[in-house]
Amino acid sequence: MTVSATTETRKQYTGNASYTTSTDFTAAFKYLDTSEIKVTHTNASTSADTAYVEGTHYSVQSGAAATSVTIRFLTSYVPTATTEYITIHRETAFSQLTDYTEGSALDAETLEQNFDKAIMLIQQVNNNLTDLNISFSGTNDFNSTAAAASEIVTSKALRANKALGFDVNGDIEATQDIGTFRGNWAASSAYIVSDLVKDASNNNIYICNTAHSSTGSTPVSTNTDVAKWTLIVDAATATTSTTTASEWASKTSGIVASTDYSAKAYAIGGTGVTTSSGKGAAKEWATTTGGAVDTSEYSAKEYSVGTTATSSKSYALKVDGAVTGTDFSSKAWAVGGTNVTTTSSRGAAKEWATSTGAAVDTSEYSAKEYAIGDVTASGGSAKAWAIDGSSPDDSGEKSAKTLAGESATSATASATSATASATSATASATSATASATSATASAASATSSSASEVAAKNSAAAVSAVYEGFADTYLGQMADGASASSGSANGTWAKNSSSITLASTSGTIEAGQEVTGTGIPADANILSVDGSTIVISENMAALGSGVSLTFTGQGIYGAYSVGKDGPALDNDGDALATGALYFNSSDNEMRIYDGGNWIAATSAGTTSLLIYKYVATGSQTTFTGSDANGATLSYVTNNINVYLNGVRLDATDYTASNGTSVVLGSGATASDELVVVAFKSFSTADMVPASTGGTFSANVSMATNTKLLQKGAFMHHSSHQAWVLGG
Repeated sequence: MTVSATTETRKQYTGNASYTTSTDFTAAFKYLDTSEIKVTHTNASTSADTAYVEGTHYSVQSGAAATSVTIRFLTSYVPTATTEYITIHRETAFSQLTDYTEGSALDAETLEQNFDKAIMLIQQVNNNLTDLNISFSGTNDFNSTAAAASEIVTSKALRANKALGFDVNGDIEATQDIGTFRGNWAASSAYIVSDLVKDASNNNIYICNTAHSSTGSTPVSTNTDVAKWTLIVDAATATTSTTTASEWASKTSGIVASTDYSAKAYAIGGTGVTTSSGKGAAKEWATTTGGAVDTSEYSAKEYSVGTTATSSKSYALKVDGAVTGTDFSSKAWAVGGTNVTTTSSRGAAKEWATSTGAAVDTSEYSAKEYAIGDVTASGGSAKAWAIDGSSPDDSGEKSAKTLAGESATSATASATSATASATSATASATSATASATSATASAASATSSSASEVAAKNSAAAVSAVYEGFADTYLGQMADGASASSGSANGTWAKNSSSITLASTSGTIEAGQEVTGTGIPADANILSVDGSTIVISENMAALGSGVSLTFTGQGIYGAYSVGKDGPALDNDGDALATGALYFNSSDNEMRIYDGGNWIAATSAGTTSLLIYKYVATGSQTTFTGSDANGATLSYVTNNINVYLNGVRLDATDYTASNGTSVVLGSGATASDELVVVAFKSFSTADMVPASTGGTFSANVSMATNTKLLQKGAFMHHSSHQAWVLGG
């Protein structure tokens, strides 16, 4: 077997997503043993190289001494990413394969392997020289005397930190990193590539890009050889920029460029940057006082405490006139000042609070005037509307005191009328006795009215409140099945009046209904109806004309609630209060609201029961609220019987202490029927109580064969035993 004609000793692959553990990776070179096969993995993302090991990372598929290499990668080492590279190469050991001794047999196969290894080593050395070493073309001379590269003879110490380069003869030498500094440029000098020079006229640094002998007598920047040099340090421009930067930072003697000044000039001032130039530096914008910084604009200090500008201080304290235009200071608006007074029709806050006797601003008055003043033009003060004897606003409307006095006069007139009625009654033969009685009562009423004149005036509101409270507690009477009435109309009334004239009426309008509409006080009810005029339970705060009104029956005037066994709301349409009363005219009994239902308040009616029925859910223990018939559970503690599926429960089997719920000791089964029988309030008469005893005034009979237990002994009727009571 001979070595393949190919000289390849390495093969590289780029990763691919289609590669698997069955993919063959081949390299066309012969090997004598698998140990000569080397596989390297390179990660381009991290530039990391990893030497793969046969059996761990890959397996060799081709046999020993094969003419080409075939390998497969094991799981997780297959190169599937395009950033992975696999290099397969051969490294043959530089050692003798067979040691031939004198007189030994020469085997053809052994000789072939030795020859193959020799060729393989030559290929390996050749590839290393070609692929891995720096080489020179054999057609180029290295120097003038020999066709060979010069030896680098420079010592190690002199080679340190140097670059490998070529000298003027083209021979290899250790040189500087980028070139040799030759000092200032000079004429008639031989320069080679990478030589560095300085142009003494501007300190620029150049590097030679073409070997030449310099000519002329001018610096490099203007010399005819300028194209043979490359500028690497522009010192001239840097110097100019440094100068410019310095001027931009600190120049104060004028502009830096065009119309722009330095940072220092704009900060503290300089030629052209002052208040007189109409610009002003930062310092002047901050602290200049007594004049504008820029035409009509002032400094921060001037705007704060100055006098030539509309400063904060002026807006705060100036009282000798406007700060600017028609604007005055805070102090002027607060306590007054020139043109901020009642006479200027402005008025300061102080005048709006305390001025009396005249308007602060044309037709508006101070808070004090509206409270206790007596200027009719202001509409009348609160004090005037309370106690003035005349109309507080000259409109004809009267004060509370005047109206109260008129009420007293009306009471006196009523007394006079009563006396006249009594005189007329005496003259009447057919009704003398009744008229005399009425006259006497009227006279007594008149006397009482006169005596309570002052009290009536002072307690009218209190009486109204007491009446309202009473009306919300005792609602009146109602029959079972009563229905609510309702109506509407347009109403007109006077201020402080409770009388309303109706127009455009519809529906039913009757006493007891709640009245609502714009200007009608809350919870107002109709007290009486007289033709097209009604009287309500509240006085109106302001007059009303053609106001749309709604009349709604509430409470005992509303609809009867079967669920509550009485009215659902009170007479004002509000929620019922616990303890409210009404008389049920159908059942002839007084009822009290216990928070959930109307129950009998006394024994005035017949004794009856309230029965509540509930159907239990699984494990239900608490029964409360609406039952199966929509009635809300309500009872008096100890006045109930509880039945579960028809069986009466002992009081120890449940808890019933709050009047609204029953709680079982053990949960009910789904569909169980729980019935609560609640006794209405009633009383009995002519009873002998068990707790205190009593006396029977007549015979007490017992049925035949019944027994009476006395101190543990039975007394039997049939044996004629004696039972003595009270003796």
